[in-house]
Amino acid sequence: MKGNRFSSSDTNGREVAARALRIAALIWSILFTVAGTLFAGGYALGDPGGLVGIGLVLCWVIPILLLIALALRVPGPAWWVLIGVTGVFVAMAVWLAVDSTAIRSWENAHGPVTSIAMFVPMVPLALLGRRRPLSAGLMLLLIGGGPLLANLRTRPFLGNPTTAVSFPLMLAAAFLLVAGLLTRDPESERRPQPR
Repeated sequence: MKGNRFSSSDTNGREVAARALRIAALIWSILFTVAGTLFAGGYALGDPGGLVGIGLVLCWVIPILLLIALALRVPGPAWWVLIGVTGVFVAMAVWLAVDSTAIRSWENAHGPVTSIAMFVPMVPLALLGRRRPLSAGLMLLLIGGGPLLANLRTRPFLGNPTTAVSFPLMLAAAFLLVAGLLTRDPESERRPQPR
């Protein structure tokens, strides 16, 4: 490309690094989602246990599997679904910041629903991040960072289940955001100047 300030070897190195970061985000997301599901599932199967515990586990495993299938089969519509999911998390974070007692009392009665729900979009967004890492990284950052920021003023930072889930989401987001920045071509994003 004429006028490109990056040499071809530099560009190839950036593409290799970006690909490695996208793969790292996907592997990290899968590992964390499986570990978190096993951890939370173990608690759900122990208390309340029985069919209710199995039902609770299925309440987050089925949406994860459906979103993964959607991301793999029809990525275009999957983006819109995951934008909606991200919007729900942002709205929930705003609600948590404004009126934390309502969510807290509900979670005290039903368990850490917010934290468990944060697992659901992680792998599907990492899958979609293979092609659009900046968008997927930004959505993961909003999903992980929104509840974390809302909790800063009202809840202890350490020992909080939302904090425990937020940081791994934000790590996957960081992988994808850096991957997206590495492959972004500044020349192609310049807008033509009016004459």
